[in-house]
Amino acid sequence: AALELRVGIATGEAVAVTDRSREFMLTGEVPNLAARLQATALGIVLCPDTFRLVRPLVEAEATPPLTLKGFHGPITGHVVRQLRDSASTRGVPGLSSPLVGRDPELTRLHRCASELAEGRGQIVSITGEAGIGKSRLKNELRGHPPPRVRWVEGRCQAFTQHAGYAPIVQVLCAIFQLTGAEAPAVARTKLRASLRSLVGDKFEGSHPAVAHLLGIEGEPGQPLSKAMDPRAFQSQLVPALRTVIEALVSREPLILTVEDLHWADPATIEILTALTELTDFLPFMILVTSRPDPEGASPTAGVSPSR
Repeated sequence: AALELRVGIATGEAVAVTDRSREFMLTGEVPNLAARLQATALGIVLCPDTFRLVRPLVEAEATPPLTLKGFHGPITGHVVRQLRDSASTRGVPGLSSPLVGRDPELTRLHRCASELAEGRGQIVSITGEAGIGKSRLKNELRGHPPPRVRWVEGRCQAFTQHAGYAPIVQVLCAIFQLTGAEAPAVARTKLRASLRSLVGDKFEGSHPAVAHLLGIEGEPGQPLSKAMDPRAFQSQLVPALRTVIEALVSREPLILTVEDLHWADPATIEILTALTELTDFLPFMILVTSRPDPEGASPTAGVSPSR
């Protein structure tokens, strides 16, 4: 039998109390609203304030106006369907401001991108303390790239430090237009078709590692091995990724961006280090943002030099 999931999320102030039995409880309008929303539909239901905060990140469907016990007037919830592609929590939706005080850095960044468009590979690292504007500088380039240059992006986060290859997975999902919400058969077919179209006769050599990394099972009756030795897997993954990148840049120059590299797992660092070799002879840029290493060493381990 299929399991049904119901989650209600509301945003606001709540009161947290601990009674004499040490039982933790939340009281107030916000947890009551979340509980009422939870009962209205299958899936994740957001209150209006929550939806306003996460609207840039999710695809959601509005419910009819809901009459909820204990609340005056109808409330419209939003049922989350999926995450948006390339969702970002940076900035405030609908608000923008000119970049101030970074003209030299922005000029250098655009010069690197222009050289990439002319066929010269690049390695670029934007390093600075938290909140200093690394992502903003990167986004300025993303918003105004050279003509006919493709951009793909992944991001490391604190909770992905022990999740191998997290930003690489994001990059591959963007390349092959996979959302992660597809049924297994759909994801398998979609990957096979798009990868074969991209790499041609190199499909058989690249498909197993890419599919394994994305967690897409093999053909029925032939599941991918989940117990593959990490080193053996990486030895297959590196040439597979090289094949994918070489196929992409044969069509147009490519910028591969990884944000917050200081949170990258060692496997991701090793993969990026291996891919830097491609910048020597292909119109391929690796662009990373990171915080400085408190020990004084570069956190980018092989991709920190800019050229």
